[in-house]
Amino acid sequence: MRRSRSPVGRRMLRGAFPYSKMPRLGRIVLPNYPHHVVQRGHNKQAVFAEEADYLYYLNTLEEFKDLYDIKVYGFC
Repeated sequence: MRRSRSPVGRRMLRGAFPYSKMPRLGRIVLPNYPHHVVQRGHNKQAVFAEEADYLYYLNTLEEFKDLYDIKVYGFC
């Protein structure tokens, strides 16, 4: 004999738990150790629509690098 499920119960579960995964743990940050930072587009989409976007990104990177005394060893 099959057990019937209440539609109210299913509706409550869907609304109560909108995400199926738990958030990942925070990164460990060690002072004076390098970090590998990756800039990727969502679903492999392009990050920069045009060259002006890329130049804005580089200018912002330089500004905050200087402001927070961050060393950038390289990028590609």
